[in-house]
Amino acid sequence: VKHKTKTAMSYPSQNQQIYRREDLSVLNLLEHPVWIFDIDNKAMWWANTTAISLWSANNLDELLQRNFADDMSEATSLRLAHYLVKFRNGERLKDQWTFYPNGQQPKTVATTASGILIENNRMAMLMEGIYKDVKEDSDKATLRGLETLRHLPIAVCQFDIDGNITYENPQSLAMFGSLETNIPKTKSDATQQYEEEKEKESSSEEDCPENNKKKTQHSSPCIETRCHFTDLFVDKALGKHVLQQVQSGEDCSIDALLHTVRGQQRWAAIQARQTKDPVTTKPIILYSARDITDLVEALKAKRLADSANMAKSEFLAVMAHEIRTPLHQVIGFIELLGGTKLEAKQNEFVRLLQNSSSGMMTVINDLLDYTKLEAGKMTMESIPFDPRGVIEGAMAVVRPNAEKKGLRLDGKLMNMPKQLMGDPNRLRQVLFNLLHNAVKFTNAGSVTVSVSVDKTVPVQDNKVMLRFSVTDTGIGVNEEGRKRMFSKYQQADASVAAKYGGTGLGLAICKNLVEAMEGTIGLDSELGQGSKFWFSLPFQCPTLTDVMEQYTDSQLTDGTTTNKKDKKKILLVEDNVVNQKLMVSMLDRLGHDVTAAVNGQEAVDMVQEKKFDLVLMDLQMPVMDGIEATRCIRELGFAKSELPILALTASVRSVDHESIGINGWLTKPLRVRELREAIQRSPQA
Repeated sequence: VKHKTKTAMSYPSQNQQIYRREDLSVLNLLEHPVWIFDIDNKAMWWANTTAISLWSANNLDELLQRNFADDMSEATSLRLAHYLVKFRNGERLKDQWTFYPNGQQPKTVATTASGILIENNRMAMLMEGIYKDVKEDSDKATLRGLETLRHLPIAVCQFDIDGNITYENPQSLAMFGSLETNIPKTKSDATQQYEEEKEKESSSEEDCPENNKKKTQHSSPCIETRCHFTDLFVDKALGKHVLQQVQSGEDCSIDALLHTVRGQQRWAAIQARQTKDPVTTKPIILYSARDITDLVEALKAKRLADSANMAKSEFLAVMAHEIRTPLHQVIGFIELLGGTKLEAKQNEFVRLLQNSSSGMMTVINDLLDYTKLEAGKMTMESIPFDPRGVIEGAMAVVRPNAEKKGLRLDGKLMNMPKQLMGDPNRLRQVLFNLLHNAVKFTNAGSVTVSVSVDKTVPVQDNKVMLRFSVTDTGIGVNEEGRKRMFSKYQQADASVAAKYGGTGLGLAICKNLVEAMEGTIGLDSELGQGSKFWFSLPFQCPTLTDVMEQYTDSQLTDGTTTNKKDKKKILLVEDNVVNQKLMVSMLDRLGHDVTAAVNGQEAVDMVQEKKFDLVLMDLQMPVMDGIEATRCIRELGFAKSELPILALTASVRSVDHESIGINGWLTKPLRVRELREAIQRSPQA
């Protein structure tokens, strides 16, 4: 391989023989430096006379004994390792290096490097130094580096190893003021502004002896110039710790509060490390500080907001329990009273009470549900259920109001799977809200529920897309109303809100629930021509059926009694005396055999003494709460399929079924129909 230099000469390469030191003596005739460096051992292997001079050594033996490993930075080691890979591929590399020969002034040399095989068949680096235009190139590179440094949007400083300032870029000057030790300490802008303001005050008050007396007692808040590494830190102990860490050779990255030029305190992301001064080769500290005050303040604000939201959620949870418990009793006993023999006037009063209590419960549920959805605390289940039962249940709730208005309530299931995997409670809630609105805003005609498989979406992995729709012949919605229909606290217009009432949260809750179940929801409507609310949801299903199922309102039942063959032995665990009496009355009405316990410990004892088909477990009780009692019952060997446990709760907090072993939960206030359906859905039903 030939290389053009001042003297034409053939250089060794890795394609030739393995070289010994004595084979290279001819290279001593060259005027420019040539040396061989053993990269694996980080040691000089050979150098010509010019290179020995470059490295400030008296002779070759002295240069070969020099310790290069201790002074070599990690970056240089990585750079040489990269070179070695290139050499093994037969490549030659042109580069520029700055050397620090034996503590002397640094020397920058343009180099050409290639691989050479030395003793023991090892690959080393043959490097040829060229002085031509090196200084000019070096000056240009330095200027470019300085210009880049000046325009960096972060503060950069250089300190000596003791922590005294030696250099700072313009951003550092703007942030911290002058830190240089050779500049006398001066008053800051804040101090100057303070004294100018005091002069104005004194000029208007100089005739007042008392003020003149006070003026002499004022001390100027002069902010001294900082010239040491630790002076930047508000926490001096932290600054000292960082300095000691860097002095020991460790890099440091930390967020800290710093003093600034105007006497303010700002948060900064700090990076500091030890390196060598390129001029003196002495150890120095390079330091950068990026202002992150806005980010820190934003994080603080977020933490405060999260804390406030948590406090709000806790408050709502407590209030929900305190409100729902008495409301559960009111609604339950009104319903039981309505099932007794009453005079016409009494029946009218009971009906009015039922309407009022139901309206109150709707408002409370809307507010609590939307708060949970907004906070992201609404969890979705994935359990097997019969879609027909869910749809019939939702229709059964609104049917009394539909009958009072003379509306026909129809339902159609077309090409439906008989079993789905999903969250039946949330599906029922969406259907109920849409049906409730349809009946509410329809004065004559009909309300129809339709459910079918969406044929436009292919079935994959037994996952099917169902399309639900609720169509009415009501007042309809204009274009402007349709745009804001699913926004919270919104109704079609003010006149609708005044006439029909409501919180304006029902449809917003539907939208959030449907989207949480990975579905879509929409509305087709014209003013005066009725409305069609629809939503599509994906469900897993074990099998698909092509059987067409249709049913109408006449086929729906509101069964409030239980056949003798469905009679169950139920353990009711409830500490509240009024709630216990209400639940016993409801279960008696449904024809079940009820045994009551007042706390969790009694329940654990009773299930070991007597066989039960179902346990209704209140969660908040003295002695032992419902969660602990359920765990104890499961640990005794009663499986969920053998002894179902349904939790009774007035809380809005999410319940983790798997972790505590319950089969499901019932939320207070509880109606007879809801209780009957829950019992029928239990595993042994």
